[in-house]
Amino acid sequence: MDDTVDNVVEAQKVADAMNADIAARCFDLSLGRYERMVSTDQIVIQNQENFDGSIPGVHEQKLTIVWRRWVHQLRLPEETYNNKYRWVERYIHAHDPDWNNPGWTDEIVTGPDTFNSYISYVRRCIEWALNEGLIRGKNPYRDLRRKAPPPSNEVKGFSMAEKKRILDCFYRSFLVDFGANSHRGYYYPMVATWFETGMRTGEVIGLKWDDVDFAAGKITVRRSQSPDHTTAGKGHRKVEKKTKTQTTRKLPITPPILKYLMMRKTMDTKGKALVFPSPKGTVINTNNWSKRVWRPTLEACGVPYQRPYNIRHTLLSEAARDPEIGVVGAAQIAGHSNTKTVQERYIGYLEEPRLPSSDRLA
Repeated sequence: MDDTVDNVVEAQKVADAMNADIAARCFDLSLGRYERMVSTDQIVIQNQENFDGSIPGVHEQKLTIVWRRWVHQLRLPEETYNNKYRWVERYIHAHDPDWNNPGWTDEIVTGPDTFNSYISYVRRCIEWALNEGLIRGKNPYRDLRRKAPPPSNEVKGFSMAEKKRILDCFYRSFLVDFGANSHRGYYYPMVATWFETGMRTGEVIGLKWDDVDFAAGKITVRRSQSPDHTTAGKGHRKVEKKTKTQTTRKLPITPPILKYLMMRKTMDTKGKALVFPSPKGTVINTNNWSKRVWRPTLEACGVPYQRPYNIRHTLLSEAARDPEIGVVGAAQIAGHSNTKTVQERYIGYLEEPRLPSSDRLA
């Protein structure tokens, strides 16, 4: 029924009658008594635009209503809702479309990957509503996708010469101003370890001495400092979580990595202490660090700007091209379950194809 004052009164009368019958233990399981309390013909007329030949009052017209019911039954954690579903919901509420009119998606001004991610949620929502009988028809979002531009042949990451210049710049500062709060020298061991391990940003700044086993010669990557998307955190502060892939991996402590870790042994090395804290002993604010330390360092050593995350690209590209490590080994270093990401994002297809030599096959 339409959401009008008169209909609410009529619906409440039916609800009151049902409650009274339940209390008196004479509830009409056939529902005939309650159906007769409302004019069926009148309901059909009111809802004829919402459904065709369906049960009166069952089918919804607005995507907002369908979406709200779907999200409610998912019982999402607050952080998951805030980080993903809430952004889609804002577009739906802003345009308030009918569920079977996908034209509103033209107003989603994001890149193809984000757009397709948003639509995947709406697609799942509509599939659920169809299965539940809340709506009738076909899912108009089933094949709706925004085509991504062709992949660029440019592989992100720093060349060997650029990497050397960056590390030299940090090291020179390290020799003269190790203890200075605002100078780049303090961060030399972290950046050098980052280049050697290819860890994600949150994994580097979240590494703890508990994760470093000098006796076994292994670093266990099992945690990350990631944005807190709860209502309290609002995505601005960092909290400890599992790695992006929810998995744990081990990296060898090579002689260079050992040297950089030993530079930090002068700091607090208790088990729960961070290996690479800020000068104040807290988790590094990566946005602030990138602006105050990383960007000025690249400018000082004449290297074109790339975001700090591309340190990871550098190591994984080097590993994938190393004949003793290869794509499979690089995927293991990265913590990926397969080699697809390494192939597509870290090495690309820049080189001319090579044919096997007949001599080698003989």
